Amino acid sequence: MLTMCRIGWFLGCLGRAFDGTDATLATVLRKARFWERAARLSINERQRLVLTRLLDGFTGTLTTKKWPSSRRALTIRRFVTSRASSTRAC
Repeated sequence: MLTMCRIGWFLGCLGRAFDGTDATLATVLRKARFWERAARLSINERQRLVLTRLLDGFTGTLTTKKWPSSRRALTIRRFVTSRASSTRAC
């Protein structure tokens, strides 16, 4: 009986490890696909840092007022556009 309990505990740990690995791998692949698409764009170091934070699950207060106030940050309209901006004629 004790052996069955240990096997159950081990299998439970193994299942949780696989679930964690799946989540980590999905995140890594999502970020890799993003950077492959972004490679053809001209992105400066500051933009790269902000995008990396966003991809890592940034939960701070990056507001629309703070973002454009930075003189070094160029607009990344290809990645972050409002619905009104995306349908507006040039």
